[in-house]
Amino acid sequence: MRTRPLPHALAGAALVIVALTGLTACSTVGSGNPVASDANVSGAPLDATSEMTNLCEQMIAQALPTEAAQALAEASGYVIRIGTLEGEQQALTKDIQENRFTLDITGGVVTGCIVG
Repeated sequence: MRTRPLPHALAGAALVIVALTGLTACSTVGSGNPVASDANVSGAPLDATSEMTNLCEQMIAQALPTEAAQALAEASGYVIRIGTLEGEQQALTKDIQENRFTLDITGGVVTGCIVG
């Protein structure tokens, strides 16, 4: 098993914590009431697809490294796969999984994301 030097492991953990903290800070107001957003101005709870779309947008906007994106997805109960890596299409199945993100990775960070 390959291990990482401690500074790299700590940096990766810090990215995950920052990402999760930001997500938590944005996700609720008061006692669990959903936050209205551009996609959800009614204040009604977001469905899983809307939540996943928001996570996709967050991964891209924050240019999350692959490992941080994977940790964020897993912490939220989702899985990832890599659709393109450095502009090269990866072999994928055509099935749609409602709990999966397909990521485009360039320079080690998320540059594209789709749900399914």
